Amino acid sequence: VRDETALRRAERIEHLCGRVCEEAEDAESLYLFTVRGDGDVVARMFDRWVSIGEDPATGSAAGPLGAYLSMHGAAGMPGRLIVAQGEMVNRPSFLHVETRPSDGSWAIRVGGGVRMMGEGSFEI
Repeated sequence: VRDETALRRAERIEHLCGRVCEEAEDAESLYLFTVRGDGDVVARMFDRWVSIGEDPATGSAAGPLGAYLSMHGAAGMPGRLIVAQGEMVNRPSFLHVETRPSDGSWAIRVGGGVRMMGEGSFEI
Protein backbone atom coordinates (compact mmCIF):
# COMPACT_ATOMS: atom_id res chain seq x y z
CA VAL A 1 0.00 0.00 0.00
CA ARG A 2 1.26 3.50 -0.84
CA ASP A 3 1.64 4.72 2.76
CA GLU A 4 0.47 4.16 6.33
CA THR A 5 -2.39 6.66 6.02
CA ALA A 6 -3.84 4.72 3.09
CA LEU A 7 -3.36 1.43 4.95
CA ARG A 8 -5.22 2.76 7.99
CA ARG A 9 -8.10 3.93 5.76
CA ALA A 10 -8.52 0.50 4.17
CA GLU A 11 -11.82 -1.24 4.95
CA ARG A 12 -12.72 -4.89 4.73
CA ILE A 13 -15.87 -5.04 2.61
CA GLU A 14 -16.84 -8.70 2.51
CA HIS A 15 -18.19 -9.09 -1.04
CA LEU A 16 -15.36 -7.02 -2.54
CA CYS A 17 -12.73 -8.85 -0.50
CA GLY A 18 -14.19 -12.14 -1.73
CA ARG A 19 -14.17 -10.96 -5.34
CA VAL A 20 -10.55 -9.83 -5.21
CA CYS A 21 -9.53 -13.14 -3.61
CA GLU A 22 -11.35 -15.09 -6.36
CA GLU A 23 -9.69 -13.03 -9.08
CA ALA A 24 -6.29 -13.68 -7.47
CA GLU A 25 -6.69 -17.39 -8.26
CA ASP A 26 -8.75 -18.25 -5.18
CA ALA A 27 -6.61 -16.55 -2.53
CA GLU A 28 -7.66 -17.01 1.10
CA SER A 29 -7.06 -13.46 2.26
CA LEU A 30 -5.64 -10.05 1.45
CA TYR A 31 -2.41 -9.13 3.24
CA LEU A 32 -1.85 -5.38 2.97
CA PHE A 33 1.39 -3.78 4.11
CA THR A 34 3.45 -0.64 3.88
CA VAL A 35 7.10 -0.04 4.70
CA ARG A 36 7.66 2.69 7.31
CA GLY A 37 11.45 2.34 7.27
CA ASP A 38 14.27 -0.18 7.45
CA GLY A 39 13.09 -3.08 9.60
CA ASP A 40 9.69 -1.46 10.17
CA VAL A 41 6.50 -2.57 8.42
CA VAL A 42 2.84 -2.21 9.32
CA ALA A 43 0.38 -4.78 7.96
CA ARG A 44 -3.29 -5.75 7.93
CA MET A 45 -4.86 -9.06 6.93
CA PHE A 46 -8.43 -9.09 5.60
CA ASP A 47 -9.87 -12.60 5.58
CA ARG A 48 -11.94 -13.64 2.60
CA TRP A 49 -14.52 -15.14 4.95
CA VAL A 50 -16.34 -13.39 7.78
CA SER A 51 -15.06 -16.01 10.28
CA ILE A 52 -11.90 -14.04 10.98
CA GLY A 53 -12.60 -10.65 9.44
CA GLU A 54 -9.34 -8.87 10.19
CA ASP A 55 -6.57 -10.87 11.83
CA PRO A 56 -4.54 -9.05 14.50
CA ALA A 57 -1.37 -11.12 13.90
CA THR A 58 -0.67 -13.24 10.83
CA GLY A 59 2.59 -15.10 11.37
CA SER A 60 1.94 -17.31 8.33
CA ALA A 61 2.03 -14.16 6.16
CA ALA A 62 4.89 -12.39 7.96
CA GLY A 63 7.43 -15.02 6.85
CA PRO A 64 6.57 -14.76 3.15
CA LEU A 65 6.55 -10.96 3.52
CA GLY A 66 10.12 -11.19 4.84
CA ALA A 67 11.12 -13.25 1.80
CA TYR A 68 9.38 -10.83 -0.58
CA LEU A 69 11.06 -7.79 0.94
CA SER A 70 14.42 -9.60 0.90
CA MET A 71 14.03 -10.51 -2.78
CA HIS A 72 13.43 -6.83 -3.57
CA GLY A 73 15.97 -5.39 -1.13
CA ALA A 74 13.23 -3.35 0.56
CA ALA A 75 12.84 -2.30 4.22
CA GLY A 76 16.50 -3.05 4.92
CA MET A 77 16.02 -6.72 4.10
CA PRO A 78 17.45 -9.32 4.21
CA GLY A 79 17.91 -8.94 7.91
CA ARG A 80 15.53 -8.31 10.79
CA LEU A 81 12.07 -6.83 10.57
CA ILE A 82 9.23 -6.01 12.94
CA VAL A 83 5.74 -6.24 11.48
CA ALA A 84 3.20 -4.20 13.46
CA GLN A 85 -0.33 -5.50 13.01
CA GLY A 86 -3.65 -5.52 14.84
CA GLU A 87 -3.81 -1.93 16.04
CA MET A 88 -6.88 -1.20 13.91
CA VAL A 89 -8.80 -4.02 15.66
CA ASN A 90 -7.58 -2.97 19.12
CA ARG A 91 -5.25 -5.99 19.43
CA PRO A 92 -1.78 -4.65 18.60
CA SER A 93 0.87 -7.24 17.81
CA PHE A 94 4.51 -7.21 16.81
CA LEU A 95 5.84 -10.07 14.73
CA HIS A 96 9.61 -10.49 14.55
CA VAL A 97 10.90 -11.70 11.18
CA GLU A 98 14.46 -12.60 10.30
CA THR A 99 15.61 -13.61 6.82
CA ARG A 100 18.98 -14.67 5.52
CA PRO A 101 20.13 -16.20 2.23
CA SER A 102 20.25 -19.99 2.22
CA ASP A 103 21.16 -22.16 -0.79
CA GLY A 104 19.54 -19.91 -3.39
CA SER A 105 16.47 -19.29 -1.24
CA TRP A 106 15.73 -17.73 2.14
CA ALA A 107 15.95 -19.07 5.69
CA ILE A 108 13.14 -17.39 7.61
CA ARG A 109 12.31 -17.20 11.31
CA VAL A 110 9.10 -15.67 12.64
CA GLY A 111 8.39 -15.09 16.31
CA GLY A 112 6.58 -12.94 18.80
CA GLY A 113 4.77 -13.12 22.10
CA VAL A 114 1.25 -14.35 22.66
CA ARG A 115 -1.53 -13.47 25.07
CA MET A 116 -4.32 -15.76 26.25
CA MET A 117 -7.55 -14.56 24.61
CA GLY A 118 -9.80 -17.41 25.64
CA GLU A 119 -9.91 -20.86 27.09
CA GLY A 120 -12.12 -23.90 26.62
CA SER A 121 -12.37 -27.64 26.65
CA PHE A 122 -14.12 -30.45 24.80
CA GLU A 123 -15.70 -33.50 26.36
CA ILE A 124 -15.96 -36.50 24.06
